[in-house]
Amino acid sequence: ERCCSIQTIKRVVGCERLAYVDERKCRGSCRSAQSIKVITDGGIDNFVGPQPTSPSDLFQSSSFLSGAAVSYYFDKAIPWDRRTAHTIKVPSTCADIARIKLKFCVKASLSFMAINDYVYIWNPQPGVDTALWYSRLSDLFGTWGRNRNACHEATYLPGDANGIFNYVNTYRELHIAMQDDTFFDYTQLTVYYDKTPKTCQAKSTWSTHVPVLLHTGWTKVKVTHDLKCDCDKVQPPPCQRQGYHQVFYANSIFETKVDVGRCVGTCTPFYGFESDEDRARDDTAVQAAVQAIARGSRPSIPIFHREFL
Repeated sequence: ERCCSIQTIKRVVGCERLAYVDERKCRGSCRSAQSIKVITDGGIDNFVGPQPTSPSDLFQSSSFLSGAAVSYYFDKAIPWDRRTAHTIKVPSTCADIARIKLKFCVKASLSFMAINDYVYIWNPQPGVDTALWYSRLSDLFGTWGRNRNACHEATYLPGDANGIFNYVNTYRELHIAMQDDTFFDYTQLTVYYDKTPKTCQAKSTWSTHVPVLLHTGWTKVKVTHDLKCDCDKVQPPPCQRQGYHQVFYANSIFETKVDVGRCVGTCTPFYGFESDEDRARDDTAVQAAVQAIARGSRPSIPIFHREFL
């Protein structure tokens, strides 16, 4: 699927004087093909393995990993003062992310030094290169030591204090690492996409040069177009009254057609519906009309108490 982006279309304009213009428009999708994506790396296998980790090149060049002894495996005991690193890749999609949930399970090696181990979520972007979040495992789990194992789960929303959500939504990846005598069983990132209807809109300014007649008889026009494309929420249709006719006292000499109306568009729930009091009043009016017909009198038309925005 092609996300909301600029598409260039070559057009010929004019009649006697022809001009070739590159017309640029915003085209593409603002939606995700799915609402939830679960990304599990390392295999949920109770620390049986090992399977390889996959830290990105950018993460490996960060100050946290550059020059350090790095382990590239899940499910594998880590020698002293070694770091396990992994980058979780989020598939590209045309939709924004609504929230994410991160889960990871870890196990300490047999080293007594595991009590001092930390877990990190890192931002390796140039000019930043710092931890978004980190925690000592003994603080995260209450206690920690050799041969212990545990799992941690956390949900991140837009504007979280550590900026983890914003990083994943912007770069579509998450960098996680363990230091130093503890290793991962697996990492799992659950991505919940924003399903709000949106449309691909242009944010643009135009600057057009004056056409110039060439010696060949053709006209050359240079058009510059500063165009940006973005996804805007689709505005719901307003609530409106629409004509809706009903027939009363059908097959009698008093048969009458009345436009009782109905609500269309985005209406608050109580609009277009009768209250209990109104419904009771209408029922009474209908009964009175039936009695009037039986007497040979002309009935009154029931009054429907409805409001419309």
